[in-house]
Amino acid sequence: MGNQKIKTNNRLELLTHFLALTVLTMVVAGLVTGCGQPGSVTGNAKPSQAQPTSIPEIAQPQAEAPKTVRNHTKVIAVGESNMTDVIIVIDNSASMRFEQANMAERFSSLMDEMKSLSWRLGIITTDVSKNEPKKDGRFLEFPFANGVDHLTSEMNPDLVQTAFAATIQRPSREGNANEQGIKATYRALERKPEWLRANASLNVVVVTDADETPYKGKVDIRNNPSDLIKFVKSENPSKSFFFHSIIVKEGDAECLKKDDNEGYGRSYAWLSEKTGGVIGDVCQADYSNQLKMIGEKVSQKIRNVVLDCAPIAGSVLVKYGPDLITDFTVNGREVKFSHSLPVGTTEIDYQCEEIRN
Repeated sequence: MGNQKIKTNNRLELLTHFLALTVLTMVVAGLVTGCGQPGSVTGNAKPSQAQPTSIPEIAQPQAEAPKTVRNHTKVIAVGESNMTDVIIVIDNSASMRFEQANMAERFSSLMDEMKSLSWRLGIITTDVSKNEPKKDGRFLEFPFANGVDHLTSEMNPDLVQTAFAATIQRPSREGNANEQGIKATYRALERKPEWLRANASLNVVVVTDADETPYKGKVDIRNNPSDLIKFVKSENPSKSFFFHSIIVKEGDAECLKKDDNEGYGRSYAWLSEKTGGVIGDVCQADYSNQLKMIGEKVSQKIRNVVLDCAPIAGSVLVKYGPDLITDFTVNGREVKFSHSLPVGTTEIDYQCEEIRN
C-alpha cells in the first residue's frame, strides 16, 4: 500500500514537470515567433494607425541665372550746323495750367542757350481730336507777332518772349483728354510746313502730365514712338533729330499724385532715350534748369549721354577719332562729361552684364 502511494506521487510529480515544461516551451516559441523578421508583419495584430512623422524639406540654394558680358557701342554725332528748328508740343488739357505758366515764365532759359544759333520755333498741341485749326498737328498763330505760325532768332527778343508766353498758355477748355503728343508731331511733319528747313536739326519738346493716350480702337502708326523716328529718317536721313520730354517720370509716385497728373510719360521717355534727348520733370517748380539743358542739346552742346544699359565698372572707353576722352564720370547708365563733346563723331564703347536666356 505504501509502495503504491509512492508510485502514484512520483507519477503526479512527473506529470506536473511535463506540463510545466510544455507551457514553458509554448511561451518561448510564441516570443520567438512574435519577433518576426525586420519589416515583416506577423500574427493577427492590426497595423498601427499612426502616421509617419513628416520630414521637413531642406531649402535648396537657388542658382543664379547665367549671365553673359556683351559689348556695346554708342555713337554721338555733333554737327557743325548752327541751324535748328524747334517744335514745342504742349498738353492743352484742363490739368496743365501750372505747367503752361511755368514754360511761359522760364522760356528765356531756352532762348539764352540758343542765342548763337539760327533758330525757328513753332507750337502745336496734343489735341488731334478733329481736323481743324489748333488741332491735328497744326501750328498755333502768335497773336503778338502778326499772327505768324513760328518765331525766329531774327525777331526782337522781347517780342519773342511776349508772343511765346501768350501762346503757350491755352484756354482751359480748349484741349482734349486724349493727349497724343507723338501723333501730333507726326501730323505736323506730314504737313511739311515751309518754315522747317531741310539742313537744320530738329528738336521736339513735349510738355505733358500724361502718356500718349490714343482713342480706343483708333491706334495707328502715328502713335508709335519708333515709327516717328523712322518717318523723320525717311524724310531726311542726315537730319539730327532730338525728342525732349518734360513729363511725369517713371516711378515718381509723388509727382503722379500732384495736380491731377494723369500718368507716367513712358512713350515720350523712350523717344528721348532713343534720340539722345533730355528727360525733364513736369513737377519741377522752376523749369529754368531743364530748359537750359534742352537748350544745350538744341545748340549741340552735348555733355550728358544715356547708355542703353548700366555698364560694368571700368569698361567705358570714349574715343574721338584716334584720341581718348577721359574727363567723364559714370552714374548708372549716364555718362557725364566735363565739357561739351566736339564737332564730329564720338564713340562710347562699354560692356554690360546681361542674363542669358
